[in-house]
Amino acid sequence: MKFEIIDTLTKFNELESEWRKLFFNSDHNENIFASFDWHKAVLQSYQPLYKDGKYKLAIVVGRRSDKVELICPLVLVKSFGARILNWIGNPVSQYGDMIVRPGKAGADIIDEALKFVALETKADALVLERVQEMSAVVATLKRNSAMPLRQRKAPLLNLEDVKSADRYFAGLSAARRKKHRRLWRRLCERGPAKFEILNPGPDALAWTRRALQLKKQNLIEQGTYSRAFSNSYFEPFFHALAEGKDANVGYQAGILTCNDKLIAAELGFRCNGAYIAHIGVYDPAYKKYAPGHLLMERMLRHSIEKGVKRYDFLAPQDEFKSAWQNESAKVIDFGLPLTKAGQLYCTILKMAHPTADMLKRTLPSSLMRVAANK
Repeated sequence: MKFEIIDTLTKFNELESEWRKLFFNSDHNENIFASFDWHKAVLQSYQPLYKDGKYKLAIVVGRRSDKVELICPLVLVKSFGARILNWIGNPVSQYGDMIVRPGKAGADIIDEALKFVALETKADALVLERVQEMSAVVATLKRNSAMPLRQRKAPLLNLEDVKSADRYFAGLSAARRKKHRRLWRRLCERGPAKFEILNPGPDALAWTRRALQLKKQNLIEQGTYSRAFSNSYFEPFFHALAEGKDANVGYQAGILTCNDKLIAAELGFRCNGAYIAHIGVYDPAYKKYAPGHLLMERMLRHSIEKGVKRYDFLAPQDEFKSAWQNESAKVIDFGLPLTKAGQLYCTILKMAHPTADMLKRTLPSSLMRVAANK
């Protein structure tokens, strides 16, 4: 196996056909966050970070007989004096993973690839966030004594055995179906209610802007800090996806309105039979109508009709997602120290997560709102 580091956008673009082929034939080609188009969109929107030297591409490509068998999409980041290897797209990408040719040799070449990139980049640590437990890279990380920095559950709705939307909803309790019909009637009494699925274009862009603004306002009011929203490139990134001019990542916006006012939205991605619900939001002024559940019911019906077999709510678990899920998957953040500086970095990072969670529970809401607005 021969490895190389792809460290420029030009070389990245030259990988397009090989990346697409490897991804399509991989074991997890439903993970849009591992696709070429996703990385293309991320690199186009976040390009200034790479130009100023803060981020440096470190994509590992493994070839055997000139045939690509592995792609590991990493970026080298300078953080608190340490050189850290992260997944490209963190934190907007929700699942980080390598793309590996299926076969028994997969685990061996993953191990070789990580050792190669560590040596070539002189990194202090690998910090790989949001790795699905089913990922092939997990075994390699555990074998190398990587530190589990944080573990969460991603709620899922497995639709493999669902024959039709009507049959699925008929399987819900009569009380639940009756409640949803009553809520919809009450909403319609307030004004004309409308559900739409918007594919990339001018309408999707306009409603995506409104959805992101509503989400941002809700986060501030709740005193919830979002690492993704705090980045100035995050909203323009979603605007580009909604407009559809950069890359095809299966973007869609599910919109629920009343009197032409946005009351709930879900921004997500379709990929090879899977749907990923990336951002969900509703207007608190309409809370008594449960707009999130009304939207979810219509999103789910649409997804089943389009052949979706896996509806992924993403981590973390919450009450709303629990009401719809029938499965869950473990998602793990890993830290693999490579130097003493990397050991210190990973140790501090592991301590930081429970501390941050504790502060969220104990700090006054007024103070949390100030922090969230920074």
